Amino acid sequence: MLSFRARRHGSTFGGNALTTAAGAAAAKYMVENNIPELALSSGDYMKEKLSLLKEDFSFITEVRGMGLLIGLEMNEDYSSQIVGESLEKGLLINAVRPNMIRFMPPLNVSKDEIDQAIEIIRSILEGIK
Repeated sequence: MLSFRARRHGSTFGGNALTTAAGAAAAKYMVENNIPELALSSGDYMKEKLSLLKEDFSFITEVRGMGLLIGLEMNEDYSSQIVGESLEKGLLINAVRPNMIRFMPPLNVSKDEIDQAIEIIRSILEGIK
């Protein structure tokens, strides 16, 4: 029979009744409120808005992603500047490469919040142009 010595196998919070109930409630909420479909449609909306930016700013080379995990790629290394300025304006994004920023909003992001984010990004990009 396999056995473990003390402190070799364990989990501080794993498998207890509270975390199991919380996980089950979260999964139930996501299914009942169709969160996966909402994420896909919100992601499509955000990619559409970012693609409009691509038309206006020649240094944007690609908008790609799935659902609400979206990348905006540029032909120049502007990521750190965009991320820094966006943070100052209240928008949290990530520079995943010197020429790419990642958007990963919450699954319940509204279209109004997406529009606000796009306007913040647009104002920053206009300063780069």
